[in-house]
Amino acid sequence: YAKLQSDFSTFVTIQRGCNKRCSYCIVPYLRGPEKYRDTNDVLTEVKMAADKGVTEVMLLGQTVNAYKTPDADFAQLLTNVSEIEGIRRIRFTSPHPRHYTNELIDVLLNNPKVCHYAHIPLQSGSDPILKKMRRQHNIDQYMSVIEQLRSKDPYYGISTDIICGFVGETEADFAETLKVTELAQFDTAFMFIYSPRKGTESAKETEILTPEEKLERHTRLVDLQNAITLKRNEMMLGRTEELLVEKNSMRDDSELRGRTDNFKKVIFRPTNGRIIKPGEYVKVKLDDIRGWTIRGTLED
Repeated sequence: YAKLQSDFSTFVTIQRGCNKRCSYCIVPYLRGPEKYRDTNDVLTEVKMAADKGVTEVMLLGQTVNAYKTPDADFAQLLTNVSEIEGIRRIRFTSPHPRHYTNELIDVLLNNPKVCHYAHIPLQSGSDPILKKMRRQHNIDQYMSVIEQLRSKDPYYGISTDIICGFVGETEADFAETLKVTELAQFDTAFMFIYSPRKGTESAKETEILTPEEKLERHTRLVDLQNAITLKRNEMMLGRTEELLVEKNSMRDDSELRGRTDNFKKVIFRPTNGRIIKPGEYVKVKLDDIRGWTIRGTLED
């Protein structure tokens, strides 16, 4: 069984391998095809963790929402995990845009224990590049998922992965990536400059961009996303949120750091001599931003 991440939070692997064969990725060659862990085995591990005081669980898989066994698909698994006594928050990573079913979206939006946050890799905003990447989704499908999640909860946290300067990417393709980034309003993004991986299909192709051109595109994307991240953080100000307290602030031991349901990091200071330990849930009013960090005031 997996080692606990902390006394109150744990990772549980539900799937290994990948069937997607994206043209730039070595994972399927290293880890083989998808294998899904027995549902009862997963639930037993979560229950054992909950019995030890764990309240937050993170389900892991390369394409985690493709999970399917004779007993449950991913939507059903989330429901089953939510019924385990003691579990208060359920997270998962990384889902694939193709495997968001209506049933899954219903669970994500309506089960109060499933956190309103997802890391959904985009990789490119250009349909021709997505096809070349063998991503198995297009922009309409991708944006449909984002729109459904945000239609009921505008604060639904979404992060992503984006590759800049993929082999064959034109300026028009990159302009589409900027356009989709603006449309999607990601809370955060992991933005990478493309570099070929030996043994992958894309590595056999001749690159058309210089390192300087790739870097210039990456810089433009980072600047755009930084502005969006700040705007998404500012949207949270004035709200009272429940935080799961994770640890002391790195900069000031007298302050604590916690996460909101939608995965925003918040720093706050205990008041009135109150002792708060990691693993506790507290209500905090979000009232300030310093740099990229949201700060809050503890509510009684």
